[in-house]
Amino acid sequence: MKFIKAGAKVREKLTLPKDLQWKIFGTLLDDLWRKTEMSSMSHEATVSSDALFARLKGIVRRRSIDDLIGIIPELTPRCIVERVGTERRNAFLFFVQYQAGAFLKKYPFRAKEAKKKAIAKFLSLERHCALFNVENFRSVCKLNDWHEDFLNVLEEMRADIKRVIGECPPDDVFVRSKHGPGASVETDSSTGEVTEFFKFRNLPYYVTQQALPLAKGVIASDERWLGALDEWYRRRCDNLYGPIDLEDFWSRVFRVHNFSRITSVPKSFEIDRTIAIEPRLNVYLQLGVDRYFRRQINRFWGYDLDDQTWNQDCAYIGSLLGDLCTLDLAGASDTVALMCCRLLLPPAWFDLLLDLRCPAGEMPGGGTLIFEKMSSMGNGFTFALETLIFGAAVRTAVRRKKATGPSCVYGDDIIVPKEAYSYLIELLELLGFRVNEDKSFSDGPFRESCGKDYFLGIPVRPLFLTNKLRGISDLFYLHNSIFELERRLPWEWGLDFSTTLGLIRKYLPPIYREQFYGPPSESLDTYLFSWKKPREEKWGKGFGLAKCVYKLVPVAVDFERLGKGYHDFHFRKLMASLGERQQSRPWEIGKRTLPAKGNVFNITKRSRVTLKCTRSRLPQWGGKVR
Repeated sequence: MKFIKAGAKVREKLTLPKDLQWKIFGTLLDDLWRKTEMSSMSHEATVSSDALFARLKGIVRRRSIDDLIGIIPELTPRCIVERVGTERRNAFLFFVQYQAGAFLKKYPFRAKEAKKKAIAKFLSLERHCALFNVENFRSVCKLNDWHEDFLNVLEEMRADIKRVIGECPPDDVFVRSKHGPGASVETDSSTGEVTEFFKFRNLPYYVTQQALPLAKGVIASDERWLGALDEWYRRRCDNLYGPIDLEDFWSRVFRVHNFSRITSVPKSFEIDRTIAIEPRLNVYLQLGVDRYFRRQINRFWGYDLDDQTWNQDCAYIGSLLGDLCTLDLAGASDTVALMCCRLLLPPAWFDLLLDLRCPAGEMPGGGTLIFEKMSSMGNGFTFALETLIFGAAVRTAVRRKKATGPSCVYGDDIIVPKEAYSYLIELLELLGFRVNEDKSFSDGPFRESCGKDYFLGIPVRPLFLTNKLRGISDLFYLHNSIFELERRLPWEWGLDFSTTLGLIRKYLPPIYREQFYGPPSESLDTYLFSWKKPREEKWGKGFGLAKCVYKLVPVAVDFERLGKGYHDFHFRKLMASLGERQQSRPWEIGKRTLPAKGNVFNITKRSRVTLKCTRSRLPQWGGKVR
């Protein structure tokens, strides 16, 4: 068999069966069921488990999506706990049923129906926000004035928020602004031109009318950006040395667009998640506010929005001891009503956020909608804003109930001491938010937060198949994810997914099975994880024979010649972030300069990659590969 040489490009797509996801699900059930039959569970638990798996196997044989949707509610964590019990020895049976219900839960079987349901839910939450803005906020204000449980609760939350972000936005609030990673209203994401270079170079910039003065000020304060636009404008107008008409200059740089574009992204096979694609310069400014909020929240409250570890650790503690509760909200980002923000935020901050948001959205199929919420997913400051509001509510609930123990807030993933749990739910519902009861846990052995699930301290996070299987990398990723799942589960369970792993390897061409394998690593989609001894090859002068592994690495295509009628060097320079310069003179402290090293001028497009075969030498200690 001829091997692929290092450095060679590889064709990724394969011819795979259309029902491959069902076949893999069937073998996964076989692996889970086989171990369940061998376990020493009670007779009643064995009978109920056998009946459940028999129903699932029947669904797989019929390839019935409707029947699968019907059985999923019986396989939620809450239902499984009620069925298997709360003892530690039942963790194995809990995981087996949890994994069986989760594997295809997020697979896009019915993408069109999921999109329709997402838009319907989006409109429903808009009506919910409208009702709060017109009527329901009055209830909060009345309870705030006279009810003994909620007396002055708004003032307390408002003071907490004011201590964190200040009464007015600081002058440097946009210093850390940056372009977002996603698409914007004026770009077509299918072209791949959503990377940073194209965000700077593709003109005109779309921006809302209210944010236009702020966008002009940010650009005018950045001499590099202003110089790049000056070069672009002069070449476009064939005016290399003459004076510039500033009114004409700004009219060519900006285009006012007061609408976001409402769309959806996959979430589960039942419903998608709605997002709002915003104008480019609005997102740039919004992310400046986002980074300021993140820094202040971490500084004053200790909630690090760039690290989920603390939430995950508290979920572990809560499942083990039962004194911490996890709380999840339904449609949290779409229920931050305007009146809620008006009640809680300092007026200057509220006005700034109003200026940066999109006041309306273009709906799929036509028509526009005036938003009753402050912002939705897609807006750059939504995540930090909801964390700020929920954090203030959590701290208020903890103080009023004199609860002890840690608290965590990461977006709508909330963890609070048990004493404050009921009060917090009441407070959040008064502010117009809805609790997701299926994902909120105050009793029992199960807790989940930020991608970690625990049953009495035992990790039971299942594997989800979220994308269609099309190529080599997809099969590598699924194979290695199951391999890692088997490794991280408790060894005493003895779960073995050999049948499932063998089926996945069967659909890989022989050359990829024989050449691309090696020990587990951080990358899940470059080669097959295997305990098979890596091959030894001549590595080079001075090394002799060395154990090595071949990988399929995605390499971004570098687009060098992009200039069309004008130079793009000045826009390339904008990709280099400025850093603080070491100064010896006091009057120069704070000035910024380009970094001394590093190449930031590689221009790439989103998803424009090619697979290449690379070879890596493995370190050895005592003759063993680690």
